[in-house]
Amino acid sequence: MANVGLLRSTDFLETAEPFKPDNCYSVYSIACNGRGNLVAIVCKNNNNKYDLMLSGDYGKTWWVSNGLKDSTVPLMGVEMSHSGRYIVAYASSPNYTVHELYVSSDYGETFSSEIFRGPITKIAISGDGKYMLCCCNRESSSKLYYAYYSGDYGKTWTKITDSSFSARTLAISYDGKYMVIEGGYSYSGARISADYGKTWALKHSVIGNSFALGLSSDGKYAIAQESSSPYRMFKSSDYLGSFTEINTAPLTSGIRANYRFIIMNKNRL
Repeated sequence: MANVGLLRSTDFLETAEPFKPDNCYSVYSIACNGRGNLVAIVCKNNNNKYDLMLSGDYGKTWWVSNGLKDSTVPLMGVEMSHSGRYIVAYASSPNYTVHELYVSSDYGETFSSEIFRGPITKIAISGDGKYMLCCCNRESSSKLYYAYYSGDYGKTWTKITDSSFSARTLAISYDGKYMVIEGGYSYSGARISADYGKTWALKHSVIGNSFALGLSSDGKYAIAQESSSPYRMFKSSDYLGSFTEINTAPLTSGIRANYRFIIMNKNRL
């Protein structure tokens, strides 16, 4: 198995240095807190099991979380609140019958878990950790995913979509006021909440069939990218009310068009 390295920058991406935690292979997801000093990754270890690894010094030194290590089910994703106190990760694979969502409220020392019947594909968390969203397949159809909502730091979860809508991508603003759940495949439109997940409106727009979505700290600005060719990108500056296409050609010359991830600056700089 080939070693997998990561890159770390401390000068606004002017330079970057490679690093790799010991006993870490095949990194699947990475998250950090608002300051960048607390970093979490989920990866496969040299025993062919899965760990959540943590760093408290900007990725210089690492340790394995006692609450989430040697998982036999693949750990595929991790997100973190602004302070780093709340960490949410998920173990999921189509080849397993148990799919767990793990939530920590003590900086990754211990985790509680919620069991889902189908693969978890996406998670999102607000800045304070109070609000969370996840996508999960609970039906026999591999193309139908439900969205689940928590407004109590991951303690309880409520299904907020039905079979008329398939959730694909999630995003939450920093304060949790604005949330968006994108539909995928043949399910056009996006479910949008502007009141901390209390009510949801279905909007038919270009983000209804997107793979990646970035949402600003206050929810006013968003960037979305289509999930199929020609993989166009769109932007919004009115709280997801409308979108216009972005001309990315000058920025992406020589880069594959089907981008996979979008990250928005949380400080609105």
